[in-house]
Amino acid sequence: MCGIAGIVTRELTGRIDKSVLDDMTRAIAHRGPDGHGTWIDRNAGLGSRRLRIIDVDGGDMPIHNEDGSCTIVYNGEVYNFPELRAECEARGHIFKTRTDTETILHLYEDYGPACVNRLNGMFAFAIYDRRDRSLFVARDRLGIKPLYYADTLESLVFGSEIKALLKHPEVSRDIDPTAVDLYLRKRYIPAPRTIYRQIRKLPAAHTLAMKDSEVSITPYWSLDYDDTGPKDLDEAADGLRDRLRASVERQMISDVPLGAFLSGGVDSSTIVALMSELSDRPIKTFAIGFEEQSYNELSHARTVAERFGTDHHELVVRPDAVDLARTVLTHFDEPFGDSSALPTYLVSKLAREHVTVALSGTGADELFAGYERYWAIPIAQAFNRLPRSARRVLRGTLDALPSGHAKRNLVHRARSFVRSTDLDLFDRHLQLQQSFPTPYADTLYAPAFTDELGTGNVDLPGSRASSDLARLLDLDTRTTLVDDYLVKDDRSSMAVSLELRVPFLDHTVVEYAASLPDALKLRGLKTKRVLKHAYRHVLPESITRRPKHGFELPIARWLSDDLSTLVQDTVLNEAASIRRFVSAEVVQGLYTRHKSGYENNSRLLWSLLGLELWLQQSGDVS
Repeated sequence: MCGIAGIVTRELTGRIDKSVLDDMTRAIAHRGPDGHGTWIDRNAGLGSRRLRIIDVDGGDMPIHNEDGSCTIVYNGEVYNFPELRAECEARGHIFKTRTDTETILHLYEDYGPACVNRLNGMFAFAIYDRRDRSLFVARDRLGIKPLYYADTLESLVFGSEIKALLKHPEVSRDIDPTAVDLYLRKRYIPAPRTIYRQIRKLPAAHTLAMKDSEVSITPYWSLDYDDTGPKDLDEAADGLRDRLRASVERQMISDVPLGAFLSGGVDSSTIVALMSELSDRPIKTFAIGFEEQSYNELSHARTVAERFGTDHHELVVRPDAVDLARTVLTHFDEPFGDSSALPTYLVSKLAREHVTVALSGTGADELFAGYERYWAIPIAQAFNRLPRSARRVLRGTLDALPSGHAKRNLVHRARSFVRSTDLDLFDRHLQLQQSFPTPYADTLYAPAFTDELGTGNVDLPGSRASSDLARLLDLDTRTTLVDDYLVKDDRSSMAVSLELRVPFLDHTVVEYAASLPDALKLRGLKTKRVLKHAYRHVLPESITRRPKHGFELPIARWLSDDLSTLVQDTVLNEAASIRRFVSAEVVQGLYTRHKSGYENNSRLLWSLLGLELWLQQSGDVS
C-alpha cells in the first residue's frame, strides 16, 4: 500500500519542478511512511510513498523495467502476482525485486493497456513509457484504491489524494457548486466530481491515457447481472464458499502482521472464520463499541472472537472522541458526511498498534442485498395496493408523531418510506439514502446558491440489469460503495498507515454474486440468504439470525447533547461559511426540531457540520 503522485506536461520540451513533485508526495506521507522516491525525465515526473507489505527490504518506487524505458508508481496489492510473475519470467523478463509492482510493469510491456484485465486485486498505478512519451493510469475494477487527476492547460497532474494535487500551482481551488449540492443530499460526492471544479476522480474500472498531449478515459470492465449462476440455494452456497475462501487465502499473503476488523455482523464474522481456518495461529481481531448500549455491538464481536479463538482487542468510543472530527476530516480533502468515518478511523488506529494489514467485510451488503432499504421494493408494492384514504391517514399519523433519536427509529424510517412511495424505483431508493427530501432544497438552499446550481441534473450510471433488485444493487455498487464506503475505509485506514483489504470485493466473488438470481439474495424481508446459508454451520446462530445494524454512531443523540456546543459554534454561528450555501433560518429550525426529538435530522446536520469544518480547515470559501 502506498501513495502516488505525478505530473506530465503537454509540451515535450516542458520541465518538471522537482520541488513541486516533492511537495506532492510529502502531502501523502501518511500513506507510506516506510519509504519515498521520485523520478523525473524531461516532461514527466513520478513520485511515491511506500508502506512496505511485500518484499520489505526491496521494492522502493519508482521501479523501472530492464532497459529503463518504462517506469511505474503504484498503490495497492495484486493478489495473483506470483502466478503472473512466473508467466513473465517464462517470457524472459528479469526481476530485480519480489514485488507485485514490478510484475505489473512487465505485464504492461507484454500486453499494453490490456494488462489490467490480468490483475486480481486493488490498485491504482501510473506507468510512463519513454518509448512514445505516453502515460498510462489505471484504477481497479471496484474502485477500492483512489486516483484523482486534474487536466490543466499545461499539464496532467494526478495522485492518490486531492491534497497532493493541490500542491501543484496550476491546480485551481475553485469550488464546484453542483458538488456541494450532491454532498448535502448524499453525504458524499459521487465520481467523477470532486468538491473542486478542476479535479476529477478516475472512475472505478477505468484507465486514463495521455499521448501527444491528448487525454482519453476508457472503461475496461463492467458487471453483468445475467442470472446465469446456480438457482439452487445449496449449490449457490457451495460456489460462494469456494470463491470466498480462495479470496481470503489470496488476501492473507503478507510479509508483515495482519488481522481483521470484527463487528459481530455476518460479513466480518465470515471473514474472521475463514482467516482462522487458513491460519496456524490466532487471528488478531479489532472491534469498536459505544457507551450507549443500543449501539454497542461488542458482545456479538466477543461471541465470534470466542468461537474462533482470536486474539481480540476492543475500544469503547465516547462522545468526547468526536473531537477527532477535525483530525479525521483533514484526510478526506473534501466534505464527507458519513459519520461512521470516525469509528472506522478509531478501529484502524487500534488495529495499527498491532498489525500493518487488516481484512474487513466491506462490500457484502451490495453483493447480497444486505440493507433494509432493499425491503422497499416489496413493501412499496404492498403499500400502494392500500386504498388511497388509508395511505393518506397513515401519512398524516406518521407526520404527527415525534421521531426521537433511538437507533431502531421506526417512526423516522416509516415516515421517510411513506414519503417516497409515490416516486419511481430509482428516485425512491435515492430518497431513502438522502439527507433530506429533494423538495426541501427549495427552502434549505440560499437563493444565490440556487441560482448558481441552475438545473443541477446529474446523470445516474446506467444499468443493463433486468430486475428491480439487480438494478439497485448495481447502482449502489457503482455509487455508494465506491464513493462513500470505500473512500471512508481508504482514508480512515491510510491516515494511520494501515492497509485495509476487502475479500468480498475480489472480482471473482463479485461476478459470481451478480450471476445469482434475486431470490437467493432477498426473499421477503430475509436479506443475504445465500451468504447466511453458506456459513450457517460455521457461525454462531445468534450472528446469522440477527438483523443488519451497520457501523453506526449514536450521532442523533450526540448532536442534541454532547455536541450541541460544537453545533452552535460552527453550523449555527453567524459567521458560518456554510451560509453561502444554506439558509441560516432554515438550519436553525432543523436543529430546533431535532433537539426537541420531533424530527431526526442527524444526517443533514452532520453533513452541514462536516461542510463547515472542511471550509474552515481548507480555507476554500470562494
